[in-house]
Amino acid sequence: MEWSDLTTYPKEIKLNLGGRRCFDGRGHFSGWISVDRRCGKYNGGRCNIQHVFPNQMPIESETVDAILSEHFLEHITADDVQEVLDDCQRVLKTGCVARIALPDVNHPLHEDNRINNRDPMRGHNSVWCVKSMTAAMLEAGFSRVVPRSYWIHSGGESGNEAGYQHVHRAMDDRDGWVRRTIGNDGRNFEQRPWGELWATSLIVDGIK
Repeated sequence: MEWSDLTTYPKEIKLNLGGRRCFDGRGHFSGWISVDRRCGKYNGGRCNIQHVFPNQMPIESETVDAILSEHFLEHITADDVQEVLDDCQRVLKTGCVARIALPDVNHPLHEDNRINNRDPMRGHNSVWCVKSMTAAMLEAGFSRVVPRSYWIHSGGESGNEAGYQHVHRAMDDRDGWVRRTIGNDGRNFEQRPWGELWATSLIVDGIK
């Protein structure tokens, strides 16, 4: 598929940015068009459109019905993320949603990353918390930003015994199914010092 094919696409245009690995065999990504720098199969998934971000998507403004990105944007710099968010806001139709999911630097698992404001994991080039991602989406021009899942680090004992608190608000999966969440990831069952949550994401919706 090429970008030009979207001009005559007969269905809703729902883009999954960096989504070539998004395939679970249960239809969660049915109807979504995967956009990635590499095409071809990957664990049964596929890339529909090849594209290198943060280059602007070569489509008209106000043409896309939904955007999803799960654990992709942390692989590019913060400046590049801002460019991608700007472009997402441009191509979305008014009233539609861009759902962004990334590692949360305030997650207790990433305490060293929070302290050092960097993520040493190979390929990760930016770190995000609910405050910074909300600010970036507002700067991109989204009319409303709704944090759906995020951690708060209180710096004390006001959350749980480690000073952490997780916030999770209801999400409509039609706006994008995210695997690394409380109910969708099977790794969230082992007891840990801060509770049972291990595989969660910072999830923020931007509404145009």
